[in-house]
Amino acid sequence: MIETIRNIGEYALEKEEKSTNNPLKILVDNPANRYTKNILFVLLDEENGEFKYHGIDTEEYSKDKLEKYLYRKGGY
Repeated sequence: MIETIRNIGEYALEKEEKSTNNPLKILVDNPANRYTKNILFVLLDEENGEFKYHGIDTEEYSKDKLEKYLYRKGGY
C-alpha cells in the first residue's frame, strides 16, 4: 500500500514536470503571472558562517532561475 501511495505521488509530480531526483524543484513555486517583468531579491554575503545583508536589487524575471529565487507561495 505504501508503494502505491509513492507511485501516486510520483505520478502527480510528473504531471507538474517535477522529479524526486530534484527535491528543490518540488519545493519552489513560480512567482510569475502575466504582469511579472522583474524580480526583487535580497543581497546577502556569507562570511565565516554568518550572512551579511547588502541590500535589495532587481533583475528581469527568468523562468530558468526559479530554483535561484527560492519562492514559495504562502498559505500551505
